[in-house]
Amino acid sequence: DLIDTRTSTAFLLSDSEKSLGFVLVGLRIDYVEGATTNPVCYIEGIYIEPDYRRHGYARLLIKEAEKWGKDMNCSQIASDAEINNLTSIEFHKGMGFKEANRVVCFIKDLDSSDHDQHHLIH
Repeated sequence: DLIDTRTSTAFLLSDSEKSLGFVLVGLRIDYVEGATTNPVCYIEGIYIEPDYRRHGYARLLIKEAEKWGKDMNCSQIASDAEINNLTSIEFHKGMGFKEANRVVCFIKDLDSSDHDQHHLIH
């Protein structure tokens, strides 16, 4: 569903027999860590089949994503990686990305039965 919108697309890399990899990109108009422009072309996902890695295919897909971003009036491209995914971090650095920030995200479920006894005025 995501690639059927005007603000996102995917590029599939294949040979005559099978798919080798893909990149999924989209426009982000909300805040993007480290970005100084808006909108930003954002790599939502990239994958190359293991047997085809380290052959320049990911670089080819990144170049297509960059071209699409320029066509969509972007002057920056961004991406992210899990903090412990060292392979992805090194890949991004190898593609010319610069690390913008490191973040630890938190979430807490709101318990509907847990009401504070204090009364606050809004």
